[in-house]
Amino acid sequence: MRTGVIAGVQARTSSSRLPRKVLADVAGKPLILRVVERARASLRVDDVVVLTSTDPSDDELVLLLEREGVPVRRGPLDDVLARYEALLKEHHPRYVVRITGDSPLMTPLWIPMLPVVAGAATFGLVMLAGFVAQLHALLSARASPGDR
Repeated sequence: MRTGVIAGVQARTSSSRLPRKVLADVAGKPLILRVVERARASLRVDDVVVLTSTDPSDDELVLLLEREGVPVRRGPLDDVLARYEALLKEHHPRYVVRITGDSPLMTPLWIPMLPVVAGAATFGLVMLAGFVAQLHALLSARASPGDR
């Protein structure tokens, strides 16, 4: 059953604090593959696509993903939003779940909650990173002064 939910996993190897961290070994597999596994474990996700850059520094990442059969799309190094816009134009999902490629502790249980929360609260973006804090801030901002 198609749900209209696609997970976009943003990843690049040119991190300034820890270069190539998405390729780091985590229990015998590169970190990015662990993140993809976790995103795919959600029954609400139709597809998981890794969004990386066209910069040559990400060529090794792309080769790994292609070898492992993980869909990958490339876009501008310094414009993550453009990569998500291209994903929207290609797939036309109802919802996109934004996941960072260095989040191996992301739980698949949160993913089904995000479209439900977004639909109920009628805001356009719910992010998995810092989910509780961002949700609280968004709901607080939408509450009328008498509700606070």
